[in-house]
Amino acid sequence: MSIRKPIIFVLLFSALSAAFASQGSPVFQKAMEFYKAGEYDSTITVIRSHLQEHGRDPEAQTLVPLIVEAYIRTGQYQVIGNLVDMYRQRFSRSEFLPRLNYLYGVALVESGEYENAVEKFSDALAAGVNPELESHIIDALSKMCRGKFNTDQLAKLASRRRLNPRILEVIRFYTIKKQHADGLVSRAANNANEFLSLYPNSVYVPQLRAIAGVPASSGDAFEIGVMAPLSGDYRDVGKEIVQGIQVAIDNYNRRSSRPITMVVYDTESNVVKTAHRAKEIVQSGRVNAVIGPVLSDNATVSAVVFSGENVLMLTPTASEQGLAALGDNIFQMNITLGTLGQKIARYAVENLNIRDFAVIAPDTYYGRITTEYFLNELKNHSNVEVVNVEYFQEGIHDFSQQITNLRRKLVRRRMERVALDDPMSRTVSTGKADSSMLADSTLSIGGIFMPVEAEDVVMLAPQLVFHRMRTQMLGSSGWQSDKVLEDGKRYVRDAIIATPFQLNTERSDWLEFEGAYRRRHNEEPGRVSALGYDAAQLLINAIDQSGTGVRRLQRTLSNVKDFQGLCGTVTFDSDSGANTEAPVMRIIENGFIRVQ
Repeated sequence: MSIRKPIIFVLLFSALSAAFASQGSPVFQKAMEFYKAGEYDSTITVIRSHLQEHGRDPEAQTLVPLIVEAYIRTGQYQVIGNLVDMYRQRFSRSEFLPRLNYLYGVALVESGEYENAVEKFSDALAAGVNPELESHIIDALSKMCRGKFNTDQLAKLASRRRLNPRILEVIRFYTIKKQHADGLVSRAANNANEFLSLYPNSVYVPQLRAIAGVPASSGDAFEIGVMAPLSGDYRDVGKEIVQGIQVAIDNYNRRSSRPITMVVYDTESNVVKTAHRAKEIVQSGRVNAVIGPVLSDNATVSAVVFSGENVLMLTPTASEQGLAALGDNIFQMNITLGTLGQKIARYAVENLNIRDFAVIAPDTYYGRITTEYFLNELKNHSNVEVVNVEYFQEGIHDFSQQITNLRRKLVRRRMERVALDDPMSRTVSTGKADSSMLADSTLSIGGIFMPVEAEDVVMLAPQLVFHRMRTQMLGSSGWQSDKVLEDGKRYVRDAIIATPFQLNTERSDWLEFEGAYRRRHNEEPGRVSALGYDAAQLLINAIDQSGTGVRRLQRTLSNVKDFQGLCGTVTFDSDSGANTEAPVMRIIENGFIRVQ
């Protein structure tokens, strides 16, 4: 995992906006304007030209830090070391020195000089940096310890007593972790006990207690983290998820001697806040299993932070394509958009024996992704033809252009086949025949895939009939709506759709959940709370089977097949960690009936 992004993230927003705010020379102001506009090469040119003529001016105290920032932005790391060393000699008491040491460390990381980078980060901490910058130093150091140093290199670094105590704490922690992973159990245990003595209040203490041989009390609660928006635009969704999880935990605690408790981290419906919560979870070591986040963009950020860490993440609702593939410890219970496209294509070919297809889809992320995977799945089957693919802009009501384009393709295909069967037909005016057929004929195609929302379904389906198109309509999750049934009427009858989940409120397990939810929260549950319940139940089942170790939980979840939850079936792909189950439904007069 690259450590460049989290390092670069703070360059402009912390030091430049605060520490430089009071500086006001014309040269500095001009350079700063270029910097704020993202014109870093111009920033460098202005400052370098000035320093070449006036390098001994006191103004260099503010210009050098700014040019160093610009060099970092442009990836010119090789010049930073000399600049910082000369600056230190001349301005030994400058308020910018701690930050320049940090930037020097960044340059060394990007240049692959990891041990020297540790030294510079240590100097930055010793000189005094703000809490935000300290957090980024520790984050960068942690990533180096995990991915750039082996056990022996870490042990050597840990012996450097001159390093800042905060730096040594992190290095010693990862030394112990790698010793234990390498099978040096006795040495790791001894070092872990020493660590617990030296750093009794460290955030790493919970992770080292087991290595040190400090047993957990049988009555101690096992803590599950829950990342959900309890404030912000999606707080109602977060509340339902948390309440559903609580019901599952209540059921478990009634039968278990070691209870489970829930530690909730409010993601505030915000990507940046979510990243901070994920980072907090990793550094504290308090929980090693997390349900959430709820929103796809938040879940993606957390998955990046958790990847390779001693934290298992199970998101019940995120549908972002490729999310679970970000790490072996990431699991995605909701169906991805790609899976929806794949499932309906496979069913159409294998169960309906359709061999020619068209697509009419919105020009959106949803439409593009589902269509891409739908078409890719068709390529896996022989004797299948894709006649036409049409995209439309959201908000249109008239689909005549898309349907007419498809009709032209079908007419052209029919005329070409007639010509092949009867060479004498080439003498006929194909243009006139083509025009007549386009205007008057009812044309047929095996299936039209339309991954659209309910509002588009009720306009598009009748227009297909109006334009004399005979086909099997194929849809996705947007079709599963009361609006489609009420407004689509006979036009949508017998359409086949793939959906993420199917909630069956007549099953006995739903009725039990509904009663428990109502008693616990004094309100009725819905689909979102049921998803939270299912995610918690998956995790609880894994704990029952394999204990609480992250690797064991990970292996157990990877082998989950045909888990019957309140919202449907879950089968995790053993390679990607994504749920591969998507119910296929047929639209009937009064609702939806599952056909696969």
